Amino acid sequence: MATSDITIKLALEGGQELKTGIRDAGLSMRNLGSELKKISSQMALTKNKQDLMKQSVQNLGKQFNTQKGNVKLVNQQFTEAKQKADALEKEYRELASAQGENSKETQQAKEKWLEASRNVDRYSQKLNQAETKLNQIELELRQTQQELIKTNIEESKFGRINSTLTGIQPRLNAVANGFMKITKA
Repeated sequence: MATSDITIKLALEGGQELKTGIRDAGLSMRNLGSELKKISSQMALTKNKQDLMKQSVQNLGKQFNTQKGNVKLVNQQFTEAKQKADALEKEYRELASAQGENSKETQQAKEKWLEASRNVDRYSQKLNQAETKLNQIELELRQTQQELIKTNIEESKFGRINSTLTGIQPRLNAVANGFMKITKA
């Protein structure tokens, strides 16, 4: 028996459109693959951002505790200055009543009292500034903590998307390569 080769050529109407459609589908698959890489890189950025924010939260926590100690110290200084001013005022009033307001001792007591009162005002300003700074640090700490929570949520979403898409990426690449082979035929 003789063998012969039979070649069948199938021509379809709109064959060019079919090839173009298949090629476009292959390109779309490749684009999806590049989007997967983009998502992976965004995850890396999110992780870096998250690490930076964790460090920032730690630093702000330390600043907050330090400033809290500073407020406590300034408050103690303010209280001591106030007590001293009150004692000097009492001394002045007693001297004024006993010796009169124009006596030399009364005038000296008055100057000491007024100076102590100015110190109370300075400590009051320092205390207000220290409390303001404490409030600012606390606000920044809270905002950073909220941003960290949002970043954790984003990372979780990217992680789920990435794991899903990473699992199908080899299959998408195989389909895209198959489409490309078909269009070259």
